[in-house]
Amino acid sequence: MSRPPAKKRTRAVRLPAAARRQAILDAAKDIFLKEGYARTTMRRIATQLGITPTTLYLHFADKETLMHAICQDAMRVLAEGFARVGREAKNPADAFERFFDVYMQFGFAHPREYRLLFMSEAPAFVPGHRNRPDKARDPADQGQQAFGALEVLVKRLMDEGIFRKGDPAATAEAIWASVHGLVSLLITYPDFAWSERSKLFEAMRGMMRNGFLAK
Repeated sequence: MSRPPAKKRTRAVRLPAAARRQAILDAAKDIFLKEGYARTTMRRIATQLGITPTTLYLHFADKETLMHAICQDAMRVLAEGFARVGREAKNPADAFERFFDVYMQFGFAHPREYRLLFMSEAPAFVPGHRNRPDKARDPADQGQQAFGALEVLVKRLMDEGIFRKGDPAATAEAIWASVHGLVSLLITYPDFAWSERSKLFEAMRGMMRNGFLAK
């Protein structure tokens, strides 16, 4: 009786370091989303890529470092978008209008990253929008930069009498949470009979704008 032919091992293609890093990040995103961060191991990610765990560890020291890199890379896109708004807007009111477009475009252009960042159970070590009390502030943290840009904008709107006085940080958090609600629903239920997106976005902008205007 003849033996079945042995399965050939798939050998990983040798990639430049930058390309290998991106391939690891892409594979990790998929596995974290499908199987959950807690259940995912570095060996599982290496197997998915067809590389050895040793090769994986050359790029990322552990699973926490890998997750942190995913978060930072994604939030960098958002932080750069907010910074661009700050440079190009005519005034704070114009910047506030543009903030919504930048945030929504980010969510729809990067749905996997958005789900992982804002719609999954993030590990406790992943930095948030501000530094934790037990940690020194990291000026390079992209999440802090993105939220900081919105907080500074809200404070300017309050200082110039456009928005009513209040806590800039709490107001910025409320704005972020509200826009996140719309974006997450559109990502989660794309086939729902939503109104035209442009109308939804304008309704959101109007609600936020009018809700905080100084009387």
